Amino acid sequence: MRKMDTSFIAVIMVVLFWGFWGFFYKIGTAKIGLERATFWAFLTFLVLDAVILTAIVFYQKIPFTTGGGVVYMIVGSIASVIGTLFFISYLRKASLSIAIPLTALYPAVTTVLAILILKEKIKLANAAGILLAIAAGVLLAL
Repeated sequence: MRKMDTSFIAVIMVVLFWGFWGFFYKIGTAKIGLERATFWAFLTFLVLDAVILTAIVFYQKIPFTTGGGVVYMIVGSIASVIGTLFFISYLRKASLSIAIPLTALYPAVTTVLAILILKEKIKLANAAGILLAIAAGVLLAL
């Protein structure tokens, strides 16, 4: 038997944990409301971020940098926070079986930006998959 590729294991873990994320956010938001759900979500992020930051700075001895990539990381993080706020709000109103697949279309935006701005190339089959995913999103929204 072939040894499983570690990148494939990482993908499985992302899908698994992001699946848990949406599931638990839906239940939590329904039980404690939007404001409290947002508070607890971001408090948890803050604590975990502090632990990760401490590990990176003190144990890995990674120096701070101010290169151009920092701006992109900050803007990306701001976009993530704003998206999470809208996601939590949307979970209050939508059924989980619709909300998760519909909001999971965000990689299509990333892909379009990568093609237009970074000049990345994708195969025709990949483009067809993205278009079918968008069509599925339209059907879910009906």
